[in-house]
Amino acid sequence: MNWRRAAAALRSPSVVYLISSVLARTASFVLVPLYTRALTVREYGDYFIFLTAVALTSTVVSMGLAAAIPRYYFGESDPTEGLRSAGAVARLLAVVTFASAACISALVLLCAGAGDQLWNIRTLLLGVVASSGMAVSGVPVALLKAQKKAYSASCFQMVQFTLTAAGGVMLVGTLGRGYFGALEAIAGANCVLGILALGYIASLPARAIKPVAADALRFAVPFVPHFSAQWALAVADRWLLKWYGMEGQLGQFALAGQMISPTNMVVTSWNDATSADMGDKFREGGIGAIGRALPRLRLTYLVATLVPGLITILLIPVGMWLVGDSFHGAFAYLPLLVLALMPNALYYANFHLVFFAGRSGFVGVATVLAAALNLAANVVLIPAMGAWGAITAQLFAFSCRALFLLAIGARVQREAGGA
Repeated sequence: MNWRRAAAALRSPSVVYLISSVLARTASFVLVPLYTRALTVREYGDYFIFLTAVALTSTVVSMGLAAAIPRYYFGESDPTEGLRSAGAVARLLAVVTFASAACISALVLLCAGAGDQLWNIRTLLLGVVASSGMAVSGVPVALLKAQKKAYSASCFQMVQFTLTAAGGVMLVGTLGRGYFGALEAIAGANCVLGILALGYIASLPARAIKPVAADALRFAVPFVPHFSAQWALAVADRWLLKWYGMEGQLGQFALAGQMISPTNMVVTSWNDATSADMGDKFREGGIGAIGRALPRLRLTYLVATLVPGLITILLIPVGMWLVGDSFHGAFAYLPLLVLALMPNALYYANFHLVFFAGRSGFVGVATVLAAALNLAANVVLIPAMGAWGAITAQLFAFSCRALFLLAIGARVQREAGGA
């Protein structure tokens, strides 16, 4: 009987989506052995800076509208009507993304110069292509996940994994294009994914865009500073290491961040996997139902952080064997990086409560506050401590963000209880 329950649990949408989401996000991770031998430490640091810039720009060009898709889907009592509302937001996202990308491309062509390998026209245009494709390709996964169509979402994510990994192997490993080949692999994979996502969006039933546009943008735009601050919270230290000329530490610290990425992948994938369940609880029982689920939810996030983090530390000898010799110093950072992720278990659990209560502005405030504290701490600590100061600043900022959202979540629950 226990085996049957375990097998049923493994087939549940949340677990299927969790596994596929983790696998999809390992593409850059599996390329580490190739890239740490084909790229110098400095090039690897710049490659990581490019990835972080693409992630930020994808949110900016789409005006944060990806965040509105599950809200509009679950905001209707009838799932069919919810799909039509979400389809309208998806079309709006595509229009806004490509209009923004066209404007940015024009500015790049008019204003950018030769620059170095990170800031020349070629790199910047590759970044625009990659970020536009990334923004649009998030739509199918977000909506399929909300509908609990885990296997369909998994298929799309496996395409993402295949394109990214195959592009890196072909352009860097086979054709020997080095640093620019790594950038072209990211841009090419996201371009193809974006085209596939456009086909999916076109197939959705949808209301007219105009009636929902203003309301969707009002809901979504507060997430732009939130995601931007989230980005700064995660990677501002890498940019400051480059700013201060610590490019040797930057390359190794960037690799350490990728070594810890399985832990981040499990936590964020678990967050993705549980959001549909939290949406159902909200639809059926409102904020009170989510509040009652919080204690267990926090425990699951703690486990999702601790288990892969400890496994990563135990596998350090294997990691040192896989990467190039010049990158071995990266592994000294891993134990403290795992510790810095612990406060996120509290943050993500309370995020669901605040999000479905319609208080998305507080999520942005929490992250902007943490990003500002992180930036200030990095400015003070990095010149004296280098990458170690960056990790210390990250632990401090993550803790402040988690405590802030905990307080807001308690306030939301009190208001819901008094309503």
